[in-house]
Amino acid sequence: MSIQKMKLRNSLLVLCVLVAGSLRLLGASSVFIPLTNFTPICAMALFGGTYFSNRIHSFLFPLLALLLSDLLLMQVFYPGMRSGLLYSGWGWTYGAFLLMIGMGSLIKKVTLKNMVIAAVSAALVHWILTDFGVWISGGLDVSTGKTLAPNLQGWIQCNLQALPFLKNMIMSNLVYCSLMFGGFEYAQRRFKNLQVSKIPQPSIV
Repeated sequence: MSIQKMKLRNSLLVLCVLVAGSLRLLGASSVFIPLTNFTPICAMALFGGTYFSNRIHSFLFPLLALLLSDLLLMQVFYPGMRSGLLYSGWGWTYGAFLLMIGMGSLIKKVTLKNMVIAAVSAALVHWILTDFGVWISGGLDVSTGKTLAPNLQGWIQCNLQALPFLKNMIMSNLVYCSLMFGGFEYAQRRFKNLQVSKIPQPSIV
């Protein structure tokens, strides 16, 4: 693939990631997105991991889009939730995001089945990792208003009370993955200059 074609492909990929990152800002208004956790961050991570042939780019650009959207959310929409530049527990979110990019990089062939499995798996990774962070940092039991117990029961309760958010994230992943993956697959078929052969890698889906 020529350098010019690679630049064209990467430019479109970066644009897709930035658009997805900007859509997170709509979630700050219930007028546009009334469902909590209905965001494109998982789809953005999977998309970057799947389509950027350069491994550095696959992590760099989605992470930058996530960081910029987080900074805007904390500065403009949720300043009361800010802890430093970002929010409390951001490390767990970014850790899950990195894992999801890695999951995307293992997708050898984009099919409906693979996309659905990856979308659901990414939501589960986000749910388990970020809620572990909530539990271990002393989050609240919403039913009692008290700190979650530092034991197995407390951890289970933390995950159970996050199930509605997991459901919304699975729904959002399916929607945004369909738009992002489907849109780029169509673009590749329509414009041959966007196509590139990826080095075969083991697939998890």
